[in-house]
Amino acid sequence: MKKMLVILGLVMLFVSCSSGEKAEKNQGSELKNSELKTEEKKADADIIFEQVSGEKAKELVENEEAILVDVRTKEEYDNAHIDGALLVPLGELKSLIVEKVPDKDSGIILYCRSGNRSGNAANILKKMGYTKIYDMGPMTAWK
Repeated sequence: MKKMLVILGLVMLFVSCSSGEKAEKNQGSELKNSELKTEEKKADADIIFEQVSGEKAKELVENEEAILVDVRTKEEYDNAHIDGALLVPLGELKSLIVEKVPDKDSGIILYCRSGNRSGNAANILKKMGYTKIYDMGPMTAWK
Protein backbone atom coordinates (compact mmCIF):
# COMPACT_ATOMS: atom_id res chain seq x y z
CA MET A 1 0.00 0.00 0.00
CA LYS A 2 2.87 2.38 0.84
CA LYS A 3 4.44 1.64 -2.54
CA MET A 4 1.16 2.56 -4.27
CA LEU A 5 0.99 5.86 -2.41
CA VAL A 6 4.62 6.67 -3.24
CA ILE A 7 4.06 5.83 -6.92
CA LEU A 8 0.82 7.85 -7.00
CA GLY A 9 2.62 10.78 -5.37
CA LEU A 10 5.45 10.63 -7.93
CA VAL A 11 2.99 10.47 -10.82
CA MET A 12 1.12 13.50 -9.49
CA LEU A 13 4.37 15.39 -9.02
CA PHE A 14 5.48 14.54 -12.58
CA VAL A 15 2.12 15.57 -14.07
CA SER A 16 2.07 18.90 -12.24
CA CYS A 17 5.65 19.69 -13.32
CA SER A 18 5.03 18.84 -16.96
CA SER A 19 1.83 20.94 -17.13
CA GLY A 20 3.84 23.90 -15.80
CA GLU A 21 6.34 23.43 -18.64
CA LYS A 22 3.46 23.33 -21.15
CA ALA A 23 2.07 26.57 -19.75
CA GLU A 24 5.48 28.22 -20.08
CA LYS A 25 5.79 26.95 -23.66
CA ASN A 26 2.29 28.21 -24.47
CA GLN A 27 3.10 31.61 -23.00
CA GLY A 28 6.27 31.72 -25.07
CA SER A 29 4.44 30.86 -28.28
CA GLU A 30 1.70 33.39 -27.46
CA LEU A 31 4.36 36.07 -27.05
CA LYS A 32 6.00 35.08 -30.35
CA ASN A 33 2.60 35.17 -32.10
CA SER A 34 1.79 38.61 -30.72
CA GLU A 35 5.25 39.85 -31.75
CA LEU A 36 4.65 38.52 -35.27
CA LYS A 37 1.25 40.23 -35.43
CA THR A 38 2.85 43.49 -34.31
CA GLU A 39 5.51 43.15 -37.01
CA GLU A 40 2.79 42.43 -39.60
CA LYS A 41 0.92 45.57 -38.52
CA LYS A 42 4.13 47.59 -38.82
CA ALA A 43 4.74 46.08 -42.26
CA ASP A 44 1.17 46.87 -43.31
CA ALA A 45 1.64 50.44 -42.07
CA ASP A 46 4.56 50.80 -44.51
CA ILE A 47 2.39 49.70 -47.45
CA ILE A 48 0.49 52.22 -49.56
CA PHE A 49 -2.62 50.47 -50.82
CA GLU A 50 -5.26 52.93 -51.93
CA GLN A 51 -7.76 53.83 -54.60
CA VAL A 52 -6.93 57.01 -56.46
CA SER A 53 -8.76 59.28 -58.84
CA GLY A 54 -7.58 59.73 -62.39
CA GLU A 55 -6.41 63.21 -61.47
CA LYS A 56 -4.30 61.89 -58.57
CA ALA A 57 -2.94 59.08 -60.77
CA LYS A 58 -1.86 61.58 -63.41
CA GLU A 59 -0.14 63.68 -60.74
CA LEU A 60 1.76 60.62 -59.44
CA VAL A 61 2.92 59.75 -62.97
CA GLU A 62 3.92 63.34 -63.80
CA ASN A 63 5.94 63.55 -60.56
CA GLU A 64 7.54 60.18 -61.39
CA GLU A 65 6.22 58.69 -58.16
CA ALA A 66 4.43 55.82 -59.92
CA ILE A 67 4.05 54.01 -63.22
CA LEU A 68 0.85 53.01 -64.98
CA VAL A 69 0.08 49.32 -65.40
CA ASP A 70 -2.80 48.21 -67.61
CA VAL A 71 -4.08 44.81 -66.45
CA ARG A 72 -6.47 44.26 -69.36
CA THR A 73 -5.88 41.81 -72.20
CA LYS A 74 -3.48 42.52 -75.07
CA GLU A 75 -6.44 42.98 -77.43
CA GLU A 76 -7.99 45.61 -75.14
CA TYR A 77 -4.62 47.32 -74.76
CA ASP A 78 -4.01 47.33 -78.52
CA ASN A 79 -7.46 48.84 -79.05
CA ALA A 80 -6.85 51.75 -76.64
CA HIS A 81 -4.60 52.48 -73.67
CA ILE A 82 -3.11 55.36 -71.71
CA ASP A 83 0.17 56.58 -73.20
CA GLY A 84 3.15 55.24 -71.28
CA ALA A 85 1.22 52.42 -69.58
CA LEU A 86 2.84 48.99 -69.30
CA LEU A 87 0.73 46.04 -70.36
CA VAL A 88 0.65 43.31 -67.70
CA PRO A 89 -2.56 41.30 -68.19
CA LEU A 90 -4.14 40.13 -64.94
CA GLY A 91 -3.80 36.48 -66.00
CA GLU A 92 -0.04 36.93 -66.35
CA LEU A 93 0.51 39.39 -63.51
CA LYS A 94 2.36 37.06 -61.14
CA SER A 95 4.85 36.00 -63.79
CA LEU A 96 5.36 39.31 -65.62
CA ILE A 97 5.29 41.98 -62.93
CA VAL A 98 8.61 40.95 -61.39
CA GLU A 99 10.24 41.30 -64.81
CA LYS A 100 8.57 44.60 -65.71
CA VAL A 101 8.65 46.18 -62.23
CA PRO A 102 11.38 44.42 -60.23
CA ASP A 103 11.59 47.08 -57.49
CA LYS A 104 8.81 46.22 -55.05
CA ASP A 105 8.99 49.74 -53.61
CA SER A 106 8.10 51.34 -56.96
CA GLY A 107 4.75 53.09 -57.11
CA ILE A 108 2.31 51.19 -59.32
CA ILE A 109 -0.99 52.59 -60.58
CA LEU A 110 -3.31 49.86 -61.83
CA TYR A 111 -6.20 50.26 -64.22
CA CYS A 112 -8.51 48.15 -66.36
CA ARG A 113 -11.86 48.56 -68.11
CA SER A 114 -14.25 48.67 -65.15
CA GLY A 115 -12.12 48.54 -61.99
CA ASN A 116 -12.67 44.87 -61.23
CA ARG A 117 -9.40 43.47 -62.55
CA SER A 118 -7.35 46.38 -61.17
CA GLY A 119 -8.74 45.66 -57.70
CA ASN A 120 -7.82 41.98 -58.03
CA ALA A 121 -4.36 42.95 -59.29
CA ALA A 122 -3.85 45.28 -56.31
CA ASN A 123 -4.54 42.43 -53.90
CA ILE A 124 -2.13 40.13 -55.75
CA LEU A 125 0.64 42.75 -55.71
CA LYS A 126 0.15 43.33 -52.00
CA LYS A 127 0.53 39.60 -51.34
CA MET A 128 3.65 39.57 -53.53
CA GLY A 129 5.24 42.26 -51.34
CA TYR A 130 4.79 45.42 -53.43
CA THR A 131 4.56 48.42 -51.15
CA LYS A 132 3.08 51.33 -53.17
CA ILE A 133 -0.07 50.18 -54.90
CA TYR A 134 -2.64 52.56 -56.32
CA ASP A 135 -5.88 51.34 -57.88
CA MET A 136 -7.26 53.88 -60.36
CA GLY A 137 -10.05 51.53 -61.44
CA PRO A 138 -11.37 52.11 -64.95
CA MET A 139 -9.26 53.60 -67.71
CA THR A 140 -11.95 56.26 -68.20
CA ALA A 141 -10.96 57.79 -64.83
CA TRP A 142 -7.69 59.08 -66.38
CA LYS A 143 -7.87 62.85 -66.84
